[in-house]
Amino acid sequence: MIKSITSDHPDFKPVHLDPSGFNLIIAERTSKETDKESRNGAGKTSILEIIHFCLGSNIQKDNSIHSKALKNHTFTLEVILNNQPYLVSRSVAKNDEITIEGDLPNLGFETTQAQHSDQINIKVSDWNKHLGYLLFGLPEVNKGEKFLPTFRSLFSYFIRQSRESYISPFEFFAKQQEWSKQVNNAYLLGLSWNFPKKWQELKDDEKTLQNLKKVADSNVISDLIGSLGELEARRVQFEEQVRKGQEQINSFEVHPQYREIEQEANRLGSEILSLSNQNRIDRNMITYYQKSFKEEAPASNNSLKELYEESQVLLPENVIKKIDEIEAFHKQVVSNRKSFLELEIRALNQKIEAREAQIKDLTKKKSESLKILKSHGALDEYSRLQQRLSKQINELEEIKNKIKNLKKFNEGKSALKIEKEELRLKASIDYEEREEIRRKSISLFNSNSEALYQSPGELIINVKSTGYEFDTEIERAGSQGIDLMKIFCYDLMLIQLWSQKENSPKTLMHDSTIFDGVDERQIAHALELVCTKSQEHGFQYLCCLNSDNIPWKDFSSDFDVESYKRLELNDTETGGLFGFRF
Repeated sequence: MIKSITSDHPDFKPVHLDPSGFNLIIAERTSKETDKESRNGAGKTSILEIIHFCLGSNIQKDNSIHSKALKNHTFTLEVILNNQPYLVSRSVAKNDEITIEGDLPNLGFETTQAQHSDQINIKVSDWNKHLGYLLFGLPEVNKGEKFLPTFRSLFSYFIRQSRESYISPFEFFAKQQEWSKQVNNAYLLGLSWNFPKKWQELKDDEKTLQNLKKVADSNVISDLIGSLGELEARRVQFEEQVRKGQEQINSFEVHPQYREIEQEANRLGSEILSLSNQNRIDRNMITYYQKSFKEEAPASNNSLKELYEESQVLLPENVIKKIDEIEAFHKQVVSNRKSFLELEIRALNQKIEAREAQIKDLTKKKSESLKILKSHGALDEYSRLQQRLSKQINELEEIKNKIKNLKKFNEGKSALKIEKEELRLKASIDYEEREEIRRKSISLFNSNSEALYQSPGELIINVKSTGYEFDTEIERAGSQGIDLMKIFCYDLMLIQLWSQKENSPKTLMHDSTIFDGVDERQIAHALELVCTKSQEHGFQYLCCLNSDNIPWKDFSSDFDVESYKRLELNDTETGGLFGFRF
């Protein structure tokens, strides 16, 4: 409950409230109001924004507090917590921490500073956690846990601070996620909020499966939609490749001079080949020489004589003598030729023998090099083997993941369907077991709506396969005014429920938006109803209204609305909450 709202700015108009009962803040029309000046800037909504700001909200861009004109302001709430008064301050410029003054141990602050001082500065996040326990009994949660009710979300149903929070009774901002709506309303209505939390977790699991299917369909995982048997066969194949690759790596010996030995072996091989080619050429030459040697023979002088005789030529004696000399000379030439061939053949054979010995020596050296190369490997070759093995291991892991995903994809839908059905059954059983709690909520809402429209409305709570389903019905619903009164009746029902709890916000506040387009008689009934209920249940109610929207003539004769006015603002330069226009 809030007793006062103040600021360190001297022109700020302090707001003093009854912490238990009905409070009204009015924005008055002045004779100077024009189309360019209206009560929208008087600061009614800013009061609710300041309360949220001091109770841990982020500064929204469309809030007045976000204005540069207020950057040096500090706002302070005087609040009642654990039946003790406290001052809660927060600076716009340094808005990451909260200053709290009062009996700190009474609030559960057990730090050394809290034990020796009545003032402490804490982070906004820590303040929100603390308020979650103090005002709603929220338990400690594990770090990273999702889909939980929080102080900020729960409190936003008791002080709706923007126009979009007046769209639905079950939402405090537009396009609120379904899990948030279910979790927070279930908690506020006394239902089990763990069921909608679990529903959302299953939705996330289902979304994961759907994304997996999309990946499969896009062929990023090309084999995912194939058969499991094919993938298993490929897994076995890659496991064998990995095994062999690992064995090869384990048995691989790296020789530090592998590449030098390899180059030497290649050089020896080239030299052996060159020597062999030279021997082949020389052997061919020997064969030629041997053939020539056999064919060498001197010509017979008798044959020459016979040739002349057959020609019937009579040779003189001196000619015959010269032929004999020529024949002798030719025999000598042939003899010399054979001697030359014999020498050449002998020389070539000697060269061949020398090369053969050299080839034998080189072959031995090459053989030794090849043995080293066979039993060892190069470092770069070893690296390539490792890279290939690493690639094979990665491919094997990819196949295993594909198999895992395929199994999950095949089994996931069935498992989720079973889990959803089990969750729905458990939620339905819990729903029945909490009949008294539901009955109380429904009864209060019906009673509140009946006080406004002479016929009871309905608060509808169902359990479906997708979670809790909430709705409200009031006869003649559909117009803006009646839809807003659904929110009014729902919010009033919530504070009636929570005002009886030990941990409770014990406050309900509405901006003038709650009565936009509402019939004046219903406004009067609503204000009188909430005034009565706040006194009966001991909670605080604050409403900010424009003066011409107050149905002065429609109140009961014994309802003195003026007596509940806590502050009057107007549209003049200095008549607003902050004392200046911006």
